Amino acid sequence: MELVASSRISMGGGESITRVMHNWVDLKEVLPEGLKTLQSCKAHGKKVYVLSNYADDAFAVVEHKYDFFNLFDAKFVSGRLKLMKPSEQIFQYVISATGHEPSRVLFLDDTPGNVEGALFCGWQSLCVSHPGKLTEFFGLE
Repeated sequence: MELVASSRISMGGGESITRVMHNWVDLKEVLPEGLKTLQSCKAHGKKVYVLSNYADDAFAVVEHKYDFFNLFDAKFVSGRLKLMKPSEQIFQYVISATGHEPSRVLFLDDTPGNVEGALFCGWQSLCVSHPGKLTEFFGLE
């Protein structure tokens, strides 16, 4: 089974997606639970990918800022692909690019609509809706 990790920032208050996408460069913290999950998956020989709805330039800044992005086997960024979650096309693109069977991919996201989109495309999916969910799901301590 391969893993696709996804993330977004909740800005609230009806801010536009463009503002959210460009402000992602202001990411101030890395969630230890997410990093631990990523490191565990890599230690177990899993392929791990980023599937992000962010602008290319914003993603490039954050990717350069945080070393953990080097652990990912590939990065699929909406700003580069001109596709966005939860569209069926972006999930199909990832499958085509990686060569994985959809049923062998585990998609993690904190947005129910994105999780539903992945499920519709035949992926296994987990909505990471609260702190501790990754630790619980993967049995990490």
